[in-house]
Amino acid sequence: MNATPAFGLYYLFSMPFMLLGAYDIMQTVWYNGKQKRFGYEIFLLIWLSICIFIGLLRSMSIYRANCMNLAVLLLIIRGIAYASQLFRSSWIRKSILAFYLISFCLFESYYFTAYSNTVKEMQLAGAKEALIYAVALSGDNDSDVIHVTDRLRHPQVLFYLEYPANSYMETVVWKNYPAGWLVAEQFGNFRWDTSDGYEQGIYVICSDEIADYDEAGYIITQFEACAVAFREK
Repeated sequence: MNATPAFGLYYLFSMPFMLLGAYDIMQTVWYNGKQKRFGYEIFLLIWLSICIFIGLLRSMSIYRANCMNLAVLLLIIRGIAYASQLFRSSWIRKSILAFYLISFCLFESYYFTAYSNTVKEMQLAGAKEALIYAVALSGDNDSDVIHVTDRLRHPQVLFYLEYPANSYMETVVWKNYPAGWLVAEQFGNFRWDTSDGYEQGIYVICSDEIADYDEAGYIITQFEACAVAFREK
């Protein structure tokens, strides 16, 4: 979700510049060390080493590695500067600049057109409306279980519905307690078990699950990338 397939995080062709920048940084650190000179490059190298170590920890969220983004961007800039000095030609610099400008324009045209539809599916657009509709269908009847797709996490349900914290703490049941990253099995009349078959109740599902519930005889109300499936009583 942090990058588009056709462009990557920093454009796919930036990899050679990133490697050149890393080589230049390490070369400079080695030279400064031999000459007993101070340079910012040593801090950038330490920064990158820590970020790589954090990213390799399986118990950590991969999003912690986002601290690497600025450092990688600095490597790319350093790599472009190194390449420009290596070839000592003004047309090299102009070509690199033109390449990045063209790529940026292509990215903008993709990001604000086709990618907006893709990200709607990824971010489950319409989830809030679907949850509100499901709660309205259940009404005051606590026996109506609302089954929620596993792709919609329980913090999102809490946030969208402004669910009372006290009720949540009293009723939450965890699938994997006491793991470091807890996954809710249920709280209140919400259940995360849409893959267990078609039971009586209300289902908050993703758009790619609609066909299965439609074939099973459910009434479907769609909200962008989400939907509510239910049977009339």
